[in-house]
Amino acid sequence: MPKRPGSPIESNAPAKITRFFQSKSSVSEQRVQKSAASALTSVESKPVTVTNTGKSEDADGPPTTTGEITNEMSTMELSEEDKIENLLNLSNLQSQDEIKARFEKVATALFSQYRLRVSRSKENPRRKKATEVVQAEQEQTSAGANEEEETEEVLEHTDLQIMEMEFYLISPDIHEDPFCHGSMEQVRYFHRAPKFNNPGEIGAAVGGAYRVGSRKGVDLTLGGPVIPPGSESASSPSKSGPPIRGGILLRSIRVVKTGVIISGPSLLVDFILTTAGADDLNTLVDEHWKGDIFALSPSNNSDTPTTKGGRLSRLSLIPLAQSNSSKKVQQRLGEPVRAVPKIYRTPRIGLDLGHYMSKPVKENLRVSFVSRPYRYLIEPHLLKVNGRAQTFAGMLKATMREFGLRTVPLGASDTAKVLKKIEKEGGYTTKTARSYLDYYTTGVQSGWSRLGTFCGANGKGVCQSPEKVLQMFGILSELDA
Repeated sequence: MPKRPGSPIESNAPAKITRFFQSKSSVSEQRVQKSAASALTSVESKPVTVTNTGKSEDADGPPTTTGEITNEMSTMELSEEDKIENLLNLSNLQSQDEIKARFEKVATALFSQYRLRVSRSKENPRRKKATEVVQAEQEQTSAGANEEEETEEVLEHTDLQIMEMEFYLISPDIHEDPFCHGSMEQVRYFHRAPKFNNPGEIGAAVGGAYRVGSRKGVDLTLGGPVIPPGSESASSPSKSGPPIRGGILLRSIRVVKTGVIISGPSLLVDFILTTAGADDLNTLVDEHWKGDIFALSPSNNSDTPTTKGGRLSRLSLIPLAQSNSSKKVQQRLGEPVRAVPKIYRTPRIGLDLGHYMSKPVKENLRVSFVSRPYRYLIEPHLLKVNGRAQTFAGMLKATMREFGLRTVPLGASDTAKVLKKIEKEGGYTTKTARSYLDYYTTGVQSGWSRLGTFCGANGKGVCQSPEKVLQMFGILSELDA
C-alpha cells in the first residue's frame, strides 16, 4: 500500500535533540518533553513576546550563547514568483524535470526566506498558569500602562528555522511517487492514517485519526493552487483535471532563540505541542486552531490576528523579514553570511523495496523513486540522529560531480579527496566514511541482477542497516546512467 507523504519507517534507534554548538550533548527520546520545556523556559516565564537572552544550558558545560544562522536577504521583499504560495502550485508543470527544478526552488525558499512560527495566546491555560506570578508582579508595577501596551501582550512567538525536509508528490501520468498517499488536505496537516479505496492505488482520501507515538509528522502540502479557507474554491475541488497533491515532510528544525535542534518528524511534532501548550494533536487542531490547518494565513503580516477567533495557539509559515533573526552565530564562527545556505540533496529516509509490488525492473515505480534525492538539508554535520547513510549517498554523488568523477570504484587519490570533503562537511569519522564508501561500491560492483535480493519480503527493514541500504543505492546508481 502506498505510504502517506512523509511516512517512512523510522529507525528504531533512539531519536535525540541536539544543541547547536555543543552537538555532542544530546538527550534521549524519553526526555523530549522535559528538554523541550527546558528550552522554552524563558518563553514560559514571560507574558509578552519572547525577549530572552539567547542562552541555553548544556549538560556538558556552562550556559552557551546561541542563536540562528540567518542571511543578508532577510529585509528584502519577495517577488510574486518567489512567494511560497506561488511556488507550492505545481499545476502547470508538465515534466519530471520541471517538478525537480521546482522542488529545488521551494527548498531554497523554505531554508533561506521563511521561518515556522508557533504563536501562543495569553488565553492559553498553560501559559496563564505559568505566568500567573509574573502577571501579578506586573500589575503592581504597570498600573499606569495604557491600553495600547496591553494589547501588545496578546501573543508570544517561538520562531523555528527549517533544516531538513523531504518531498512527496503525485502528479497523475507525470510524477506518480508511490511513497506518497496524496491526501486532499490542504495546505498543512499533521499525519493521519490514510484511507485507500483499493489496495495499491495511488492517491488516498483524507486520512482518519491522527498518528501517534513515533509515527507523528507534519507536512506543508503542495500540488495545486493554494486555496485559503473560507473561499468558494475551498469547498469545491477543481474540475480541470486530476488533482496534483503531495507533502513536504518537515524533519528537523532549529529554535531561533536558543539554537536547540530538534531532529525527527515525531519529535518535531512533540516540540510543537509543548510550545503551543497542547496535550495531543486533537486538542491542538480542534480546540486551539478551531480546525483551521491553513499555513499561509493572510494575517501573518500582523502579530495579533494569528490567533483570532478564540484560538489558543497558531502554527504559521512567515517570511524571514518578520522573524526575530540575528547574524551573531556566523560572526561567532567567523563564517560569511550567506544569502542562501549550502543545500544538500539525498535519498529520503526510511524508504525501502519491501512492498509486495516492488519488482527488480527499472520501470517499477517503487524502484524508480526509492533512491531519488528528494531529501533536502543544510548543515549535515549537525544532523547526526537519523539518515546518516542517506546523507552519505547524496554527498558522495555531489562531491564526485564537483571533482568531475563519474564512476565507482574510485582510485586511491580520488578516494582520499572525496572522503576528506565528505568528512569535513558531513561530520563523519574517517572510519565511518570509508566503510560507507565500501558498502556503496559493493552495490555498484554487484550489478542490477542483485537488486531482487532487496525487493519484496527480503527488502523489509533494509533502511535500518547502513550496509544494506548503501548497497541498494549503489545498485540503483545505474538509473543515473
